[in-house]
Amino acid sequence: MRWNIIFLMESSNLLDRYVWLVDLLVQNRYMSFTEIDEAWRESDLNPKKEPMPKKTFQNHCAKIKSLFGIEIKCTHRGTYQYHIVEKRDAFVTGVRSWLYNSFALNSIVSSDASLSSRIVLEKLPLGVSKLSPVLKAMKNSKMLRIEFRSYRSRELSVKEVVPYCLKIYHLVWYLLARDRDSSALHIYNMERVTNVEEIDYQFTMPPEFNAGAFFSNYLGVIVPEKPVVETILLKVKDGQEEYLRSIPWHHSQKEVVTGPDYAVFEFRMCITTDLIQRIMSQGYLVEVLAPESLKERVKNVLLKMNEIYGL
Repeated sequence: MRWNIIFLMESSNLLDRYVWLVDLLVQNRYMSFTEIDEAWRESDLNPKKEPMPKKTFQNHCAKIKSLFGIEIKCTHRGTYQYHIVEKRDAFVTGVRSWLYNSFALNSIVSSDASLSSRIVLEKLPLGVSKLSPVLKAMKNSKMLRIEFRSYRSRELSVKEVVPYCLKIYHLVWYLLARDRDSSALHIYNMERVTNVEEIDYQFTMPPEFNAGAFFSNYLGVIVPEKPVVETILLKVKDGQEEYLRSIPWHHSQKEVVTGPDYAVFEFRMCITTDLIQRIMSQGYLVEVLAPESLKERVKNVLLKMNEIYGL
């Protein structure tokens, strides 16, 4: 990925400038160059209160588009004003948005050292050190040889795989890959990968494959061998329904019943271990209404817990 290399070449100061400019236009929507220059003179990033040359501003706009996919255009509205072209797919979703938000947060925290002891961040995604050869192999359509240990075994396993895509889930990087000698797709936790190297074997990526579409029917990363999309109904109560309204579990989520102190949410997705763990993590606040197969799987977990705790 070309822009990954660019990030390493950009100085921290320039990245802070890019974030500042995007934030300024997000907050003000339309601004003339004069207004942008006046804001720049008052910015903490500009202690000498120097003006922003027009050429520098244009270079910043070009870099912002290249790095983050965010386009800044000039529109005539009585006067010439700059604004962000609203392309939700480019700005709100995707890897570039994730990278932009990461740099934006870093810029905010580092701009005032006095706040650093009052802000607690989650750890960075695990498995990052192994990403570079994976990305290179994906770009070159080359296979990988990976060595890994699963959580359930101390034995070291070695496989040759076709890398399809990467996904972050619960701050861990996962690789979706196809075994060299079969059509089976498997998920590999990159934190459990001890070594990864590209091998000189070319493959052709299926043109119809789309990572977002592949995972669209799942919550999390665990993919069942025989995926079946089902209608799932969950009753959520005691204030937890507000949490789901604010932060939906899945793009298919719909509120189909609204009660005085509860809500029923409908989902269209596959039943997976990740889904069951999410439901169990909510305790008594989430009740499975349908389908029966999901109810039974949750019951089985509860029965095993009962055996442990003797409830």
